[in-house]
Amino acid sequence: MKEQYLEALQRPNRPTITRARLIDHTVHVDSRGWLCEVMRRDDPHFDGFGQLSIVTNFAPRVIRAYHMHQYQGEVFVVIDGAIQFIIVDERAGSVTHQHLNSFVLMGERPQSLHVPCGIQHGLMALTQSARLLTVTTLPYDTGDPDEVRIPPDSYGDVWRVGW
Repeated sequence: MKEQYLEALQRPNRPTITRARLIDHTVHVDSRGWLCEVMRRDDPHFDGFGQLSIVTNFAPRVIRAYHMHQYQGEVFVVIDGAIQFIIVDERAGSVTHQHLNSFVLMGERPQSLHVPCGIQHGLMALTQSARLLTVTTLPYDTGDPDEVRIPPDSYGDVWRVGW
């Protein structure tokens, strides 16, 4: 494993990458259940809306990594189960260039992870049938996808939370 990433893996859920944000959400509970507002147009961290998607990982340790976008940002919200996210700043000239952050998000603790463009990101399911919502700032264009993909081992053995 690359030594510069060891601390980030030992201390997850602490964003150090410029413009990456982890937002805690308030849950309103009553006798009917609970409600959690995830995104509002008037939130200071709202960057625009392009598309809303649902992603399901059928088994623990399923890895979807890595890719980044040059023009679009993404927001991730785990709605069921637990998922580890790894993000790495690949923006040339960024003061946090090559910083790696690790996050574990769970449906039982509503949070949103905001990933700006130029950040490689990937995820690994930690539980059976983990599900998440993704919101992008631009719609996906199948004819000209805004993505740069690299292999899941590009940053070393970082996929090991809880093992």
